[in-house]
Amino acid sequence: MKHPSPLLAPLLSPPGSLLLAMLAASVSPLHAQTVRTWNGATGGAWHTVSNWNPNTTFAGAATGIVTGEGLATDIMAMTAANSASNIGINMNTMGATGGGVGLILGAIDFNKTNTTALQIGNSSTTVNGILQLNGATVNSVAKTLIRVSGSANLTIANVNSGTGTQTMGLQLGITDGIFDVDTGRTLTISSAISEAAATSGFTKTGAGTLSLSGANTFTGPVSASAGTLNIANYSAFGGSTPGTDAPSGITVSGGASLNLQQVGAGTTVATYSPNLTLSGNLRTTGGSGTNTLSVTWSGKVTLTGNSLINPNGNGAVRITGQIDLGSNTLTYQTDGSISSNIITGGIIGSGSLIKTSGNTLFLNSATSYTGTTTISGGVLSLGNVNALANTTG
Repeated sequence: MKHPSPLLAPLLSPPGSLLLAMLAASVSPLHAQTVRTWNGATGGAWHTVSNWNPNTTFAGAATGIVTGEGLATDIMAMTAANSASNIGINMNTMGATGGGVGLILGAIDFNKTNTTALQIGNSSTTVNGILQLNGATVNSVAKTLIRVSGSANLTIANVNSGTGTQTMGLQLGITDGIFDVDTGRTLTISSAISEAAATSGFTKTGAGTLSLSGANTFTGPVSASAGTLNIANYSAFGGSTPGTDAPSGITVSGGASLNLQQVGAGTTVATYSPNLTLSGNLRTTGGSGTNTLSVTWSGKVTLTGNSLINPNGNGAVRITGQIDLGSNTLTYQTDGSISSNIITGGIIGSGSLIKTSGNTLFLNSATSYTGTTTISGGVLSLGNVNALANTTG
């Protein structure tokens, strides 16, 4: 075995190693996140450097060569009583080509103290583009993509309501980012959500509402740990046929709600196929008058806590995937005005089923769950001789 050179010995000895460690610790990370605050001093153009503080560069790294661009780890912050209602990212100026990425950021921290809502979108009239979010530490939470707090709501727009006519997608730059929305606030993403890496997903945190109204293509898992995740597009979980493809799984924690919203007019039948892990609420918001929403959930539904399925308005929910109660209680509250609430995938586990409110719930398949069955409102209709084979009354 060769011995180290005498010249290197001091560096390789414990004191030398300590010195090297101290020197390494003093070197700043190459891509440390920088907060750039919007002031809107000269209009609503993202790439105008005088709209930012510090006003030497704008937030984020552009795909093309743009004077004054920042870093792909920048945080765009909006605070105080800023009056802006529309910010345009010109994807042509940002160097987007063929619908490719135009601007890359770490995160958006939206914390206005007035109530004027803000929309951020593509202001180009010629080029589509993509805003990619790589995640950053915001409010001490790592991997945050967007945080909405303060007194106003935020929209990431597919088409900017100002001068823009072209689209802007939103790309997940990390596989497990976070959308954090405070109580009383709403983050609406009408941009189509895609992924930079396969099986990328996100977690929705905070007691506010995240509403997805784009036709998304990301394929990773989705988790709602608090508040409401509102689905306002039948292709929000991906796929070219409304609601038929899905991310790899959806988890709705206790106290959180997954809300499936009626979109447009008339009679709508939408199918959602992800496996659902549920300890919170699954709700539908049907239309009024002749507008109805009939949802089919074809993935397996696994309860990890007491849960609620609640079709309301002119809405109904048909579960064709298997329901695994575990040792938990499922309450099926049929507030909807149409009678197509049906369970056909069977129910297993040692938990219980409670049918509440008016209207009818149909059990049209054999079940093997062993807990109690309680009817406190409406009708429980049995369409299979073994629908209640092992349950107690």
